[in-house]
Amino acid sequence: MADSQLIHDTLPVEVLQEIFILTSSIETQRNGRLLFRNRFCPLNFGRICKAWRAIAWSTPSLWSALEISAAGDSDKNLETNIPLVQEWLDRAKTCPLSISLSSPSHLSDKCDVLVRTLVACSKTWIYMDLCLPFGWSFNIRNIMASSEMPLLQTLFIEGHASSHAFSGAKALSKVVIAGQGYHSFCPLQRFPLAFLGSGSLTYGEFRNALVMVPRLRVFEGTIFGSARDEENTSLQPHHLSELSIRQGRPQTADFVALLHSIRLPSLSTLRLSQTDSAMDLGLTTDSFLGGVLNRWKCQLTTLMLGPMTLPEEGLIHALNALPTLRHLTLIDLRKCLRGSTEARWLDLSHLLYTSSTFLPSLDTLRLGEFDYPSNFPPRMTIFFERIKAFRTVENFPLRSSDLPFKIVLLQRYSEKWW
Repeated sequence: MADSQLIHDTLPVEVLQEIFILTSSIETQRNGRLLFRNRFCPLNFGRICKAWRAIAWSTPSLWSALEISAAGDSDKNLETNIPLVQEWLDRAKTCPLSISLSSPSHLSDKCDVLVRTLVACSKTWIYMDLCLPFGWSFNIRNIMASSEMPLLQTLFIEGHASSHAFSGAKALSKVVIAGQGYHSFCPLQRFPLAFLGSGSLTYGEFRNALVMVPRLRVFEGTIFGSARDEENTSLQPHHLSELSIRQGRPQTADFVALLHSIRLPSLSTLRLSQTDSAMDLGLTTDSFLGGVLNRWKCQLTTLMLGPMTLPEEGLIHALNALPTLRHLTLIDLRKCLRGSTEARWLDLSHLLYTSSTFLPSLDTLRLGEFDYPSNFPPRMTIFFERIKAFRTVENFPLRSSDLPFKIVLLQRYSEKWW
């Protein structure tokens, strides 16, 4: 107790407030989704002593992140928790709010009261993460449709939600829709979106999104289904600089045709992969690697491929035409050779070791093969010493000769690939 009192006597309240804020900060994933792991920090500070409780209770920014997991709650539990939610919001005062809500699967008056409690402070929302079971869309829309959300910039949705519920979000710039809720959230043109993510959408919906949101800069999504001939007419979204696409089903010709039909003058980052249900992307040297990637050869700085099956010769051919590439990620690339099931990538490793013109701007090489156990790294690691010794200051002046470019091994399941 003496030590605690000494801290309180020597440190100004403002310093303790900053310490509390730093230790309770919310983590952010690569895609911008928040992890509310430190959500109980303000309450924990209050349990230490009376002085700390007074500081925590009077620091609104400590209460600016609220996670409500009511998925399994009964009406009785909801009735008990609603006053606690209101007290949390009162302590946050006018701070911009980040909220995560997993709603119950059942609809009831108590659920509506919970949503209305949150909507009462909608003018301070800046981030919203919603998990809405089927059937909630209509209720949410009715409660939220007339609400003002002038600060709301980021929205993550799991389930079904109508875009009309967020008609008051005039500054909404990022929307990520998990699962198959994309269709229910349309239309999109009401928002000034710069980032759109979708867990599932058709070829036509993807193209329509590019048309409806002309200032879109980042797209991430899984594409299913087949494309009609009229959907392969040329599009030219001028602002799209980052494109991440997963192939959901083995419609290989349509996938290639779709990429051929998009003119992306600002594209700098491209990520391509396939889901487990996709059999083969059809990425041959002529139809894809030597075609689609070659169109962006003077502008791509970041490329991620995999998991998928690729011919090593085709991959080398494509990479050889990308002089501006700085960041390359290869995830679980299975070599496409007759009678061969092993992916040693001898030719690629040899080029990295011997050539001064192959990937001359390379800064980071990330490798991951999650078919292998985490204690058995990718086989390409046997060439790492040669790779690190290959580039000199003369042919790669921006990096030290001791480590010409950075090599990152992605452990099995250690992170979301993109």
